[in-house]
Amino acid sequence: MSFTKIYVFFGGSSDRETKMIPLKQTLSTLLLVTVLLMVAMGFASPASAELYSRANGTMVYDSDLYITWLADANYAATLYEQSCGKLGHNGGFMDFPEAMQFVDELVYGGFSDWRLPNAVQPDLSCKRQTVVGSHGFNCTNSEMGHLFYVDLGAKAGENIIQNHNENYNLFRNISRRGLYWNTPDYPTFAFISRIFQTRNGKSNAYSKSRLVSVWPVRVGDVGLDAKGEGIRKNWKCKDLNTQQVEPNFE
Repeated sequence: MSFTKIYVFFGGSSDRETKMIPLKQTLSTLLLVTVLLMVAMGFASPASAELYSRANGTMVYDSDLYITWLADANYAATLYEQSCGKLGHNGGFMDFPEAMQFVDELVYGGFSDWRLPNAVQPDLSCKRQTVVGSHGFNCTNSEMGHLFYVDLGAKAGENIIQNHNENYNLFRNISRRGLYWNTPDYPTFAFISRIFQTRNGKSNAYSKSRLVSVWPVRVGDVGLDAKGEGIRKNWKCKDLNTQQVEPNFE
């Protein structure tokens, strides 16, 4: 008996006539309906975040997390150079209290609600779960972890400068050693806060007195009409030390 002659019968005893549909046609129809339902429900392919350039390339909107990053991943250093050392921080490095003050006082593109990236706690996506919180590799629920692994396609244990996808080109000035302050603090240890390491994709604890970079972020989309801050070059700066001597990271 050939495959095309197998039939599926629909209908009960109350039907006046039995409807016969070839099994091959039935399976094809069911497969098509299943695929269409999966597409409609968003299961046909893995979800991927979308990044959108904003404000003439000076900001980047993440539609997945509904947050906007500064495209300049070390704006404190850029600001220091532009202002002849009157603003920002040399090399962009600052301790945790200075980092909190920097984002609290930052006004960029007309927005004053910038903050440090948030590391969700607890975060079950992290490789390590301890009594003081979630940390380690693969923390994709944190904002910087999501940026590292999902948006920029980096891999655990590798520096994002060498390992990334095309979205990396939306950003600039990412720290070579790549340590960035995160929040929240460790509630049981007042002298420790959180950092994310773009040099290897690891979330970790760090003393608040250490000097670390800052990557400002804010909630929401700034929109298509947002204006960024232009790059200001002041050639009258004298004796300004702009050499970015990075701290000795362990």
